[in-house]
Amino acid sequence: MRVFLSIIIVFVLVSVSCWNVRGGTYRPVVNHPRILLLEGEECDVKMSVNEAPELKFVHDSILSVCDRLVDWPLLERKLTGVRLLNVSREALRRILYLSYGYRMTGERKYADRAIKEIINVCSFEDWNPSHFLDVGEMTMAVAIGYDWLYDLIDETGREVMVEAVKEKAFAPAKNNKYNYFYRRGYNWNSVCNAGLVYGAVAMYDEMPVEADLIIERCLESNPMVLATYSPNGGYPEGYGYWSYGTTSEVLLIDVLLTAYGTDFGLSLTDGFMDTGKYMLYMTAPSGKCFNFSDTEDVAHGNIASWWFASQTGDYTILYEDLKYLSGGNMSMGELRLLPALLVFASRIKGLKCEEPNVNHWVGHGATPVYIYREGWNSLTDAYLGVKGGSPSTVHAHMDAGSFVYEHDGVRWSIDLGLQKYNSLESKGVALWDNGQNGQRWEILCMRNDYHNTLTIDGMRHIVDSSAPIIQVFNSSKRKGAIVDLTATLGRVESAHREVSLDSNNYLMVIDTIVVGSNPAKVMWVMVTSAAPVIDGDIIRLFKDGKRMNLGFQSTVKIEPRIWSNEPLHDYDESNDGTYRVGFESFVPPFGKVVFKTSLVPDSIAI
Repeated sequence: MRVFLSIIIVFVLVSVSCWNVRGGTYRPVVNHPRILLLEGEECDVKMSVNEAPELKFVHDSILSVCDRLVDWPLLERKLTGVRLLNVSREALRRILYLSYGYRMTGERKYADRAIKEIINVCSFEDWNPSHFLDVGEMTMAVAIGYDWLYDLIDETGREVMVEAVKEKAFAPAKNNKYNYFYRRGYNWNSVCNAGLVYGAVAMYDEMPVEADLIIERCLESNPMVLATYSPNGGYPEGYGYWSYGTTSEVLLIDVLLTAYGTDFGLSLTDGFMDTGKYMLYMTAPSGKCFNFSDTEDVAHGNIASWWFASQTGDYTILYEDLKYLSGGNMSMGELRLLPALLVFASRIKGLKCEEPNVNHWVGHGATPVYIYREGWNSLTDAYLGVKGGSPSTVHAHMDAGSFVYEHDGVRWSIDLGLQKYNSLESKGVALWDNGQNGQRWEILCMRNDYHNTLTIDGMRHIVDSSAPIIQVFNSSKRKGAIVDLTATLGRVESAHREVSLDSNNYLMVIDTIVVGSNPAKVMWVMVTSAAPVIDGDIIRLFKDGKRMNLGFQSTVKIEPRIWSNEPLHDYDESNDGTYRVGFESFVPPFGKVVFKTSLVPDSIAI
């Protein structure tokens, strides 16, 4: 089918160059189905499913869910806090799975139930435009069902669906009270634009004027979020939001490619096509991720990775994803979109994945990171992740200079990660008040003194600052990076932090601090789930039957410390089983002090 359309697509590409991506009409060049999976391409999916046991597992899992869904009660419009998002996401899961089930099997029970689900959500009074992510995901759900099941929906049903998208999605998207995602360079831009464009593509014939406006505004605003992947694929919001935002972004780009034969240049944005590598290295040998910002520490497969692999031909991107599926593990980010994985996988001919041959990755952008991974097949391989960046980045914490470290199967240095938003918002916490004096920085897991970094004189990190990575090391004897924390700490003349591993992959942190006329009290913190004990001038750590020693060296006096992570407020999580270890010290006026901290096995002298 795609080969058959090549002549039409060439015509469209020529036309697009004349439009200069502005002020044109965006009539799709194919009939229904025109989203993700064209007519006849079911055969490609079936072939790939039959050839790869991992994909067969995914396919069978989807159909198993479909068999259960046909008897479930229909969804209700029920908010969780300020969000309808859980309902929108469940609607998307149900409609996409059931529509996929019909296209793969021809079973009418799947299609009939999907149509009922669509009619049901279209009857809601609204899709909660005050939290527009809810609208974006609901619109995508309705659009996919409308497009994939078009010939099975009667005229009355189509009218209901079109009117719902027009009133509940396109109309609020014109309202500046709700459409601030157009002016933001983060995941909301990708998610909301993707949902709206799916609606526009699916229902273009019924409302071309409205659809043209939606697509036009997307092409104007979406480059803002794509720019955040520059220069080489890093994602400022971290692991969890990469999965959310980037999956939506590739779905957006793919619907344009499928319906028009072009993405109007979106994927050509500097760094975007490199971002699949970023997520490969963000996964650690333990099965955890480098979980800075609002992110849980559990790693998972990523649907978007399959799209990047199919587009670039670099199948090493899938090295970790295939491990999940081959083990019968359906740990997958954005699980509601799982059929898209099979669509993307069907475009990969002869699925084979070689082991990555590079052990480090460096990203320079709004949130620069350095990552080293000793190997790819052992849970005991060493892993180091170091970050710079700014608290002003969306979903960020005050964690510039922070790091995670794994050795011998244990994550010794951890990040407390995400606390669920509703647990904070339901208690009146101003979670998004991230000014210098904002309440966000009172939340325990977001404060700098509860991260693996430095705190000076008990002060917060400077929100409107940025900590760049200024040097990296990738030799066998030294793997790591130097982060410039001068602007972040604020109260010092300069502060450089080197976090690295030696030839045995043991951790070394070197902090060089210069102060002016005022002395500085330094608090050095590492968060850990290992049990700590102070023994003289070292801290012994015990975890899973293994031991490491945290040792300190400096020309000024150092006081080893163990701090509790018990909640500071009634809204903080308990953080049971975690501690902060490190030291306190003073840097005298006009002084320059170097603090050397090492984490080595008990058998090695400090």
